[in-house]
Amino acid sequence: MNEIPGTIHFNFRLMIEELLKRGIKLEYIEGSDIVEAEYDGHVEIIANADTSLVPLNYADLLSDKYLLKRYLQKKDVPVCEGRMFDHNELDLALFYAKSKLEFPVVIKPVAGSCGIGVFANIKTDEDFMLFFKEAASTGQGKLLVEKYFAQADDYRFFTTVTGYQAIVKRTPPCVVGDGVSSIHELVQAENNRRRYPRRTCEGEIWLQDIEGARMLSQSGYHYIDVLTEGKILQLRNNSNVYFGGQCEDVTDSVHPSYLKLTSEILHLFPQLKYAGIDLLARDITKPAQRDNYVVSEIEYRVGFSLHTHPGKGIPRNILTPIVDMLFPETKN
Repeated sequence: MNEIPGTIHFNFRLMIEELLKRGIKLEYIEGSDIVEAEYDGHVEIIANADTSLVPLNYADLLSDKYLLKRYLQKKDVPVCEGRMFDHNELDLALFYAKSKLEFPVVIKPVAGSCGIGVFANIKTDEDFMLFFKEAASTGQGKLLVEKYFAQADDYRFFTTVTGYQAIVKRTPPCVVGDGVSSIHELVQAENNRRRYPRRTCEGEIWLQDIEGARMLSQSGYHYIDVLTEGKILQLRNNSNVYFGGQCEDVTDSVHPSYLKLTSEILHLFPQLKYAGIDLLARDITKPAQRDNYVVSEIEYRVGFSLHTHPGKGIPRNILTPIVDMLFPETKN
């Protein structure tokens, strides 16, 4: 393979570029997301950026957010209290949220990615019912209702068994008023800046879906309203870059205790060589303590571009340590 097929998505493309850079021969299986990689008789089959570095049993465990929560609890890792419900158990889930957890809470599919169907900081019965139904409409049969970890920021720790780590902070999308443009125009301008040309992992800001419209209304604004100059308006609770969240590399400002913590968490999964560990933390510049962070998710299918193409901060080529482990003979 000399040219990367246009059908291969950006995340996989980043891995292929790293493989080609090392002189690893690639054969693309047409009509699929599967590549055969070969170097001096060493062959690896890579499917949609999934490699032999991630055993299938861990893929199954990590893709089920409720099972993962229970596993981490058994290992004494701080997580948010929560329960799983069927998509048709709205009344039971609402009763649990109010009587056991107390608002605010989070609703998200047990299986899923990119923040789709995830709704955070839910504070009322009305919003709970609305977002539970919306999460159920994603087609996921099981939903997770858990306590909202307040006054915390969202971090992704990319961690390997070899000791490499890269950390990004993800924040919900926002716009800054200029005293002239409407909210819609500000969002459109920001989306155009992100798309033409596309330089970072940050996607377009979603405004006219249920969460975007709801949050805008609760903030007392409409799409056509003009923000005063310097006014910062948060547009969503979801910080995932798929929905327009902002991403900043903060590797150099993380307290060493968090690096040790996430390394220890990765080692709870023997044979898993790397993962993206999602933490909600109140201040990662200070020592990690049990009351100032929780582990929200652990991703085996890591979003490489969060680190290689952050919106702010230093880009980190996390493909280097991955391919170092996959083809150690090409390391130098």
